[in-house]
Amino acid sequence: MRKNKNKDMEIITPKKPKTKRSFSITIISLILAIAMFAALVYSEKRILSSYDKSNVVVAKTDIDKYQNITEKNKKQYFEVKQFYLQELPEKYYKSLKEVPTGLADKKMYANEIITDLSVKSSESFVTGIEDPVMTSLNCASISDAVGGILRRGDKVTVSLIDRSGTTVLSLKDVYIYEAMTADGKKITSKNSGEAIAVLYNIILSSKDEQLLASKLAQADSIVRLCKTSDVQY
Repeated sequence: MRKNKNKDMEIITPKKPKTKRSFSITIISLILAIAMFAALVYSEKRILSSYDKSNVVVAKTDIDKYQNITEKNKKQYFEVKQFYLQELPEKYYKSLKEVPTGLADKKMYANEIITDLSVKSSESFVTGIEDPVMTSLNCASISDAVGGILRRGDKVTVSLIDRSGTTVLSLKDVYIYEAMTADGKKITSKNSGEAIAVLYNIILSSKDEQLLASKLAQADSIVRLCKTSDVQY
C-alpha cells in the first residue's frame, strides 16, 4: 500500500509583498513621532526657562518725575537685582550702563523695574528738530505761563500776542529744556513742588528761533505759553 506523501506536507502560504501604502503610513507615523517629541522638548524648555533669572535694573529709592539722571548719580538712584524671567516686563535694563542719561519720565518708586519708558535720554529733546538751538523766554505774568507749573520736559506752544490781543506768531511743539523762577533759579525735582516758573530755556529749530527773535524785536508783544503735553518721544 502506498503512503500518501502529501499527507504530512506543510502548506505554506506565500507572503504578500509590502505595498506603497503601508510604507507611506510608516513614514507618516515616524514624522508624527518626531514632531511630538520636538513639541515636548520645546514645552519643557519653556517651563524651565520661566524659572531662569536675569539681572534687572530697579529704582534704589523713590524718584520724582523730571529728576535729572546723569552718569554720576545713576548709582544713587538705581541698582541691579535678580528677578525670574516670567516676572519681567518688556524692554527692561540689565545693567546701569544701559540706562540713558536724561529725565525721569514718570514718578518711580523703590524696587520698581526700570524700562525704556522710565527714563528719556537728553537727545530725545532734539529728535525731529532741524538744526536745533536753545533760546530763552520770559513770561511777564504767571497767567501767561500756565500758572508757573511748566517744567523741563514739557512740550508747549509759544505764542506772541500784541497789545490788541492779536496772535502775531505761534510756534507749536516747542520743548522746555530748563524752567526757572523769576530770580533765575533752576527748578529741579527737589524744589519743583513750590517753585513758580516764568523763565525758560527752550529748544527749537534755528529757523523758528530767528523768526521768534525777529517778531520780538518788531513789536511790543506778550509771550504766552500753552502746554501741549508732556514730551512725546
